[in-house]
Amino acid sequence: MVSGPVAVPGPVEEMPADAVLLGPPPQETVEGYLRAARMRLTASAQAPEQPDTYAIVGFPGYRTPEQAFGLLQDLRTVRVFFRVPPDGTALSADVRDPLADVRTAFARAADAAAARADAAGAAGDAGARALAADEAAALGDSCACLYGAVVVAAARQLLALADTGSVRLVDVAPPGVSGPSAVFVPLRPEQR
Repeated sequence: MVSGPVAVPGPVEEMPADAVLLGPPPQETVEGYLRAARMRLTASAQAPEQPDTYAIVGFPGYRTPEQAFGLLQDLRTVRVFFRVPPDGTALSADVRDPLADVRTAFARAADAAAARADAAGAAGDAGARALAADEAAALGDSCACLYGAVVVAAARQLLALADTGSVRLVDVAPPGVSGPSAVFVPLRPEQR
């Protein structure tokens, strides 16, 4: 069974020393990160050997599960990142069966948001109650909330995805890096 949604990692300064970051490094501009990620992807795709590699895919806007997996259908998706825009909690969930597992993750996150809404209401915090209730409703309706995914594929296949123009970013892991040794932090669409 796939685990429930978890919060997306915070500042990269809190990463374990032996972890590899796939995401924007501290003090790097978004433009610089996008440029560097494209150069890494192009170099990986030109390598003679093409073992499958982990990569983070970022979308230019928030996507529904169906839209996201329409783009990623030929790749093995192992994790997704989602939040209710503009200011919902950023969450991630591991997936094996993308659509079914994302729907389960959305349902669990909706239940947690509904519980937060109830607690805020009981505490008399109308603003927090309204935000949490809106988040629960959006997730329950399978909203356009996905903003990134971790996929596993050959670099040439990842380059082809990047060249479609349907994604904002494809950042490949260095050779030999496995999922457990990496910290994935995708760009959100509003990060410019």
